[in-house]
Parts: sequence; structure tokens; C-alpha cells
Amino acid sequence: MAEHEHLPQGRGRAPSFAVGTRVEVTNRFDRRWSRGFEVVEIVSAGYRLRRLSDGTVIPAVFVPNEVRADVSRPAPFRV
Repeated sequence: MAEHEHLPQGRGRAPSFAVGTRVEVTNRFDRRWSRGFEVVEIVSAGYRLRRLSDGTVIPAVFVPNEVRADVSRPAPFRV
């Protein structure tokens, strides 16, 4: 599956994102979506994410329904 692809929602399967995919995350306090993250690891319970602003890996696992594709702008070019 390509980085930008994910499975359709609402069909009994959560979206599936590859490592390196830019995503938004549901804030666990106010339930709003926050941009600026990427998938750094896929684990059995969900995803580990990196904050793009400072490169910090967030010390929590996010379940699939807390993560959605960030389509606000293209991912930066990496070498």
C-alpha cells in the first residue's frame, strides 16, 4: 500500500497507514484534530507517531480511529 493510500472508513476496517505517512491525530482532551505528525512505527495496537515540528516520538500508541491522513499539504521531499 502506498504512503498516501488508506482503506475506506466505515467498512469495518480502520485506515491503514505506512511508516512515513503524514497524519492528523485526535487530541485526547478536546477531541479536535491536530496536524503535524507522521507514522514512525506500526504496532499491534495502532501507531507510534513523530511530531514533525521537533522530531519527538510521542510516548503513546494511537489506535487507528485516533489517526487520519493529513491531506493539507504534500509531504516534504526527503533524500
